[in-house]
Order: sequence, then structure tokens, then C-alpha cells
Amino acid sequence: MRQAFGLLVWLSRQTKPAILGMVLLLLVSPILNWATVMLTKHFIDSLSGEELRTMLQLAAAMGAIAMAIAIVGRLQGFLGDRLSLDMAYRMEQFLLEMIKPEHVTLLETPQFQQDLNILKNSLFKINSFIQAGLSFLHQIILIVIYTWMLLPYSVLAAALVLACSLTVLAQVWKQTSRQEKLFQSISQTEMEARHLGDLVLQPAAQKEMLVFAAKTFLMEKWRRAAHSVTRVRKQFLRKDLSWELLVEIVQPLGFFGIQLILLPKVARGQMSVGDYVAMSAAAGYLAASWKTFFHSLAPFKGVQLFVQRFFRFQDTYFPQAPQRGKRLGKLRRLELNEMSFTYPARNEPVLRDIHLALTRGEMIALVGENGSGKSTLAKVIAGLHHVDRGRMFVNGTDLCDVERTSYYARVSIVNQDYMRYPFSVYENIALASPTAEVKERADGFLQDFPELVPAQLLGQLDTVIGHQYLNARQLSGGQWQRVAIARALYKEADLLVLDEATAELDPGLELPLIERLRSLRRGKMTVLVTHSMHVARRADCIYVLHNGTIVESGSHERLIAADGLYSRMWERQNEAGKKGDVQSVFA
Repeated sequence: MRQAFGLLVWLSRQTKPAILGMVLLLLVSPILNWATVMLTKHFIDSLSGEELRTMLQLAAAMGAIAMAIAIVGRLQGFLGDRLSLDMAYRMEQFLLEMIKPEHVTLLETPQFQQDLNILKNSLFKINSFIQAGLSFLHQIILIVIYTWMLLPYSVLAAALVLACSLTVLAQVWKQTSRQEKLFQSISQTEMEARHLGDLVLQPAAQKEMLVFAAKTFLMEKWRRAAHSVTRVRKQFLRKDLSWELLVEIVQPLGFFGIQLILLPKVARGQMSVGDYVAMSAAAGYLAASWKTFFHSLAPFKGVQLFVQRFFRFQDTYFPQAPQRGKRLGKLRRLELNEMSFTYPARNEPVLRDIHLALTRGEMIALVGENGSGKSTLAKVIAGLHHVDRGRMFVNGTDLCDVERTSYYARVSIVNQDYMRYPFSVYENIALASPTAEVKERADGFLQDFPELVPAQLLGQLDTVIGHQYLNARQLSGGQWQRVAIARALYKEADLLVLDEATAELDPGLELPLIERLRSLRRGKMTVLVTHSMHVARRADCIYVLHNGTIVESGSHERLIAADGLYSRMWERQNEAGKKGDVQSVFA
């Protein structure tokens, strides 16, 4: 709870001007409300015999108070909107900065997306929590004032207002619990409906819907998910209606009961008409304040749940390391020793008993049929997956004892699912703000690798690429892949992992690029994941994977001579190449 309080304090400091302004107005507002009631009392009483001048003065004062209330209300709305904008920004900033994984093993699971969706829903309720806290303070002051005004006339009236308002507390408390259970139950389906809705609107999906006449199919999937969410929400609204009707019935009954208390006092001359009007108004304001007060308690009920969820999420996906590991210098050797890897929520390992060594200046290739574990092994080598202690060593040190960021600083990668950032070419390559220094370095890099950027963009590297923004330049799949390769090479890392990074390149560019990498990366490590046997043969050592295990390893010549799986793959690819069907080798 102390950590949650620290989070709230940090957020409050970031939005201090708006919060201080809101607090000040919340202190002023009850005084104006009290003045309104008292002026109303005196004005009503003045109608029975005061001079016109006095009545006009009271009316003018009431008008001035009404004007002040309107101005304060508008300022409260302005500061409330400003606070909401600041809080939304700070919440998103906090969430984005919180995501600091050491690896992506757990992040690539549906469970992570589910937990993240629930956490985001809770996190963005912090804004309503702070707003509720301010409202809580405001209503406490109003309740004290109105109760203090009523007590001299009738303790019973003040007690009756509270008793009738307790139905609101019951309704709010029950509703809050049910809302939390509702979100838990529909979170996954709601994510599915939202994802399908976004999917149908994507240009890539539109192309396939036209060609495959698939819109009916996709719309039906969206309709089922959206209808399921809507149906559950409607059921929630129906159940909530009974409590709301009870509240709406009890409140007027309470007001009628107050009239039964106050009107006899007027008849007996124990209070003036002005007193009656003022106290009736005060009772109504008191009931409204109790109602708002109880509603402001709702966010507090979920605070403990949010705190538990937040720190469970953090401990599960982003645990804080107890101590800093060893910082790495240049990479000299990397070893995998009887390493096995299983994805979360999977029973069978994807990789089994992997033995692999990679030394400085060496280029290795990982080949095998689809699903053999090549890409997973590439991510393990890049440090993106968690492996057990004693299974992966870097420069002789267990990776579990290495400061992960120092390892990533030595690694560069082109994943199969590489990012297509809707940024400028400079930003896509450098992943940094295009300062003069960054531009100079990027320009120098592209003088050595001009083929990695479309020719028409070489002199226009400030151009935004992608299809998300107006005036952006669209690229083909192969052109995007070249930009991703440029990003990986620009880092000049000790270890370069290329996971099918040349699959979409033009045939005349792929092999020359691999040969250039062999020449330029002398003294560094390179890992190629490829379906192309002609790319693999350029490697110093080829590892052949089958069903998650390395079944062969060695140079191209040695593996051909062994007449095993690699040799058969080589022969089939050569035959398929003559027929123009290279991919059939890996079917």
C-alpha cells in the first residue's frame, strides 16, 4: 500500500497546479452554497414586510452569489478537464516507462495481453480515484455545513436524510464489485472484438477480403464477439436497474418525510417561511451531497485490488533484479550447453538439448524445416528468451549473471516480424532523433550500403515511410526488409542475428550482401537463419534442426559428404530451383 501511495504522490506532484486549484475552489464552493441558503432565507422573510430597498439588496446579493457559483463551477470544470488530460498523459507515460523486460518470453503470450489489458483498465482509473478524492473532500465540507444548518431545527430531519441516503451506499458498493467482475469476465472477448474490428479496417485485410470474399466471414466473427460483450453488459444494466429504482423511490419518500417534520413547525410558528424554504433546500442539498459522497467512495474500493494487480503484474513480467550483473566487454565466445526451451503454457519443449558454440569472427547458419525451432533458437542466442542457469555462457560467464542491457548493447537483430516504424528513413535506421550527428553517421553508412534504401529516397532520408500518415511514402515488403537490415547493420554490433532477413530481397542482392557481410564482419559473430541452402553454404558452420534438436552440424562440404538431412535438403532445393519452387524443400 505504501508503494501505491508513492505512485499517487508522484502523480499528484506532476499535476500539482491543477490539484491545488481544484482544492482551493472546493473550499470556496461550500461557502457560496451556504451563503445562497442563508440569503434565500432572509429574502423570503423580507417579502412579508421589509422595505423594497432591502429586498433589492438581498436579490442583488443572491444574483452575485449565483454568478460566483457559476464562475467557480466553470473553473472547476476547466481544472477538472485539465487534470484529466494531465493524468491520462502521466498514466500512459508511467505504463510505457514501466515496461522494461529483460527478455520477451512471457511478453509473447496471450496471458500477457490479457493481464496488460486488465492492468491498463485499472491504471487509468487512477484519474477517477484522484478526482473522487477531491470530490470526497468537497462533499465532506458540504455535509458538515448543511447538517450544521439543519440540526438547530430538527435532528430527526438530518438523521432521515442520512438514512435514506444509505441506499445509495449499498447500491454503489454492490455496483463497484459487480463492475470489477464484469470486466474480468469480458476482458478477453472485448479484446477479441476490438482486434477484429481493427483487423477489418486494415488495408492488408481489405485486399484479402476483396480477393477471397472474406468480409462476411470476418464480420461474423466480429459480430459474435461484439454481441457477446454487448449481451453481458446489457445483463449487467438490467441487474443494476433494480438498485437504481430502489434509490429513486427512497429519495422522494425521504423528502416527503422531511416535509412532515418541518411543516408542523411552520404551522405552530416555530419557524418562518424563510426558514422552511431554506431548510427544505438544505435538506435537498444534504441528500445530494450524501449521494455524491457515497459515489466518490466507489473508486476507493478498487484501490487495494489495483495495488495487488499492479505489483503482481510487475513481479510476473518485470521483476526487479536483486543485484546488478556483470557488464560485458566485446563478445568473444558464446556457448549453449544442453539448453532446452519451453514456451509458457506449453508442455512440450520447442528446443531440446542444444549444444552450440559461436566464436569471434565466425558466421553460422541455422537451417531446417518450418517449425523446427530455428527462429526460437535465434532469439535465445540474441538473449531475447530466458534460459535456465548453466545453459548459456557469454565470454565464459553464465548469461544469468550478466547485466542484460550490456549484452543487448553488443547484439543486433533482424527478426522475421521486424518493425515497420512510421518514421523517417533516418529514424528507422538509427532509432534516434535525427540530429546533425545522427544524420552524418547515417549518410556515411548508406554510402557503404546504398542498396539498403530505395534509390528515390537516398537524397530524401527525412521522408516518413509507411501508410499510417498523410504524405508518407509507401514501401514494398522487400524495401522494408532492406530498411530493417540497414537498422541492424547501422548498430555495428559484435553479434548480428539475421532471421530470414534476406527472404524478400531481390535474387541479385541476397548472395552479394551475405558475401559483403562475411568480409566486413571479420572479427565479429554472425548468425543466419535461412531457408536458402545457397545462403547457408556461405557460413563457417551450419546447424541443422529437426523437431527442436540439432541433428547435424558442420561445414557445407562436410554435411554434403555426410549424406544426411542437410544433403537431402540441398538436393531437393537444387531440383526445386530448376522448377522454380524453392520453398517446397521445407514443406
